[in-house]
Amino acid sequence: MLASAQTPESPVQPRLTLAGGRMPNATLNGGWWPRSWEPAAELPGLVAALTEQYGPIRRLILNSRVWRTGVEPAAVNSGPVPVRWFSTTEPSLLIAITEPGNQINLLVVPPGVKAATAQAAMDKAADPANRLQAPAILAVLSVPAG
Repeated sequence: MLASAQTPESPVQPRLTLAGGRMPNATLNGGWWPRSWEPAAELPGLVAALTEQYGPIRRLILNSRVWRTGVEPAAVNSGPVPVRWFSTTEPSLLIAITEPGNQINLLVVPPGVKAATAQAAMDKAADPANRLQAPAILAVLSVPAG
C-alpha cells in the first residue's frame, strides 16, 4: 500500500508579468502585483514562479516600511528563501537573487490598484525597451505609493 504524501498548501498564483528571455541590460525584468502586503501569503507563489523562469532563488530583498516584516524565510517547495528587509530599498522594487548570483528586478504594484492600471504598469516593466525605474512607472501611471 502506498502512503499518500502530504503536500503543502498551494501558494497563491502571483499576478506577474515577466519579460521574455534574459535581459541582462534591462532596467526591470517585469512587474508583480501582490494582493496584500503580507509576505507569508504573497512570496511563496512569487518565488515558485521566479524559480520556474530563472532557476532557484537564493534571496529576496524588500522594503521594510510597506511590507509586514518579521517574517522568516519564504517557504517554498524547493526550501526556504531568506528575505532581507531594508528601509532604504525602493518600496516599488523587489530584488531577487538567483543561485548563480543574477539579479532580477521587479516593479511592485501596490495592492488595491485598479486592474487595468496594474496591468499597464506590469507590461511597461516587462517591456525590453523600457528604461524607466519602478517609481517612475508608477508616477507616470498615477499609481498611489504603497
